[in-house]
Amino acid sequence: AGLSLLAISGSFGFIRFRNKKRIQNQRQLIEQKQRISRDLHDEIGATLSGIAMYSHLAKTSLSDGKPEEVTNSVNIIQHSATEMVTKLNDIIWLINPGKESLDDVIAKLKEYAQNMCMASNITLQVEVSGETASFPLPIETRKNIYLLCKEAINNAAKYSNASLLTMTFCLQENNLEINIKDDGKGFDITTVKQGNGLENM
Repeated sequence: AGLSLLAISGSFGFIRFRNKKRIQNQRQLIEQKQRISRDLHDEIGATLSGIAMYSHLAKTSLSDGKPEEVTNSVNIIQHSATEMVTKLNDIIWLINPGKESLDDVIAKLKEYAQNMCMASNITLQVEVSGETASFPLPIETRKNIYLLCKEAINNAAKYSNASLLTMTFCLQENNLEINIKDDGKGFDITTVKQGNGLENM
């Protein structure tokens, strides 16, 4: 009887622990999604405010007979709208429950790098080692890895004048090493104009 009571007590304890863990995981997931929702709200709000401002500026310039300023405002509006669509697609992809592995992140980065390199006439090489397909990542980690690498790819494609961009992903146990290199002109970190990109990275 004593052993039976002990077994029943142990079972209830395990069930309570499992339920508590599940609730904790659900709470963390909700918090992560709320953070992403806030980011999305901020991004859309700021971009739409800019579009509204330049739309008003284009209308004023048109009335004043300044076609060059109209063209400039319209170009900025087009760029902002395209950028917002890209960011929306990124956020939708990040919260997709079917895209949780490191392999999914690498595939998304490879697709982005291919498009950027093609536009800049750069050859892309990607090397992956380790069991990336079976390595799950939390939303926040997925987001940080993706945005950091995306910024590095963007910088290399736009400013390096490179002919080759190499990305390597090496997963050993729980350690991930990422290298993004180009054969371009480089820059001096002590004299380069400090934008948000490097600081965010």
